[in-house]
Amino acid sequence: SSIVSGNLITQSGRGIILSNTLNSTISENNIINNTDGILISDSTFNRIIANNITQNRNWGMQLTGTQKNNTIYHNNFINNKDHSQDTEGRNSWDMGNITGGNYWSGHVAKGNPSHDWPRLIKGGKMDLYPFQDVSGWGAAKPAPSIVAVISEEKLLEDRIMKE
Repeated sequence: SSIVSGNLITQSGRGIILSNTLNSTISENNIINNTDGILISDSTFNRIIANNITQNRNWGMQLTGTQKNNTIYHNNFINNKDHSQDTEGRNSWDMGNITGGNYWSGHVAKGNPSHDWPRLIKGGKMDLYPFQDVSGWGAAKPAPSIVAVISEEKLLEDRIMKE
């Protein structure tokens, strides 16, 4: 397992390659103007989260070979020739309706995350909960908690009635 985090990766062939990798994390990188942004091949149980994947000449991210159980969410895919391809494996492009998926330039979505505007990944996978805004997960607010306020007077009244 490895962690690749906090890097500026620009003007290379392939920005980041995971090949035959297990339990690695790619996070908080700026992957800009490469031939391919991220290539994942024959790799399992990896997390790709909070990256800016921008203006790559072929793919923003491509998953190939025998790979599965990779989670890809809270990434900004902006102005890549093709944002993504996932042809094999059981990978997740979102973390459900609360946490959401990714931002995709050129894709219309309503909400952070959106609930009725899925994005098709080339190869047949889906980001079911994409964001309408760049880094929209920062704008996402958790559902408010329900808090009951009971006055001391009410507590005393209840106690007297039970006695």
